[in-house]
Amino acid sequence: MRNSRFYLAKYFSVNDVQKRFSWLFPYLMLNFFKNRHDGNAISGQSVMYRPDVKIEEMKLKFSDGEFEISDSMTVAELENKLYDQFGLSAQVSRKAGNLWFETSGTNNWTLKAQNDHGREISPQQPKNPENFIEIPYAG
Repeated sequence: MRNSRFYLAKYFSVNDVQKRFSWLFPYLMLNFFKNRHDGNAISGQSVMYRPDVKIEEMKLKFSDGEFEISDSMTVAELENKLYDQFGLSAQVSRKAGNLWFETSGTNNWTLKAQNDHGREISPQQPKNPENFIEIPYAG
């Protein structure tokens, strides 16, 4: 089991956070939304932040901090941790070939299981993750 400390700072962009997360889980991507989604619902009704948006633009009273992330943490636990500790609405997506799909139906899977499944269905080594939809920041 792999445990890591995951640090977030207000000057980090969404892209900075995504790169750090995909370094740990190369077949997963973390996206941030203006509104929180229901744990099993797709975030389609919420605006996704662009990769260049800084955390302090998403959450004005953001305090830098860190938390422990591990292979055994479920997607739901990670998303809840980001919301409860930092007030950030996040959604994990899993790579499937050349596409990224939200993991909303499998939020009870561990990050390791999600990443392993992404590797199985995406035999090519992933490059830097790209958002599957790019919606402009709505302040």
